[in-house]
Amino acid sequence: MIYKPGCDYCDWAERGLPGGWLHEGNYWCIGSYAHQIMPGIVLQLRRHSETVGDIRGPEWAEFGPMVGAVSRAIEGCANVERVYVVSFCEDHRHRHFLVTPLAPHVAKPSRGWHLFDHVVASKGQYDPLAAPGVRARVADSIKTELGLRAL
Repeated sequence: MIYKPGCDYCDWAERGLPGGWLHEGNYWCIGSYAHQIMPGIVLQLRRHSETVGDIRGPEWAEFGPMVGAVSRAIEGCANVERVYVVSFCEDHRHRHFLVTPLAPHVAKPSRGWHLFDHVVASKGQYDPLAAPGVRARVADSIKTELGLRAL
């Protein structure tokens, strides 16, 4: 693996995420960051890469089933209308993708790109995964699907 000295994300990929990863593949890790503003589950590339165009074929091949498992887990376990998959990486350049839920009650003007503003304005009150037991069911669903895939 290629890690960049001083990159927290590289350190987490190499040594483990505080609180642990939900799943670790050959190329990607799945979990949630303590500093996360948007609710959801993160898929983080293990090696350091700052651009989507730098992601290699085998990495994409592993990513597809993983992002599918995370999306199905959130859609099946939480009261959500759909999920968005986004990757901005402005402050933290290590490539990662967020699978973030859209709750059905979110008004049309606050959907899509505007969901971030909605989350910030809610001051921590918007998280469809925060209902009792939901986060644990999502985690179990991801672990079960990806664990079965590995057999």
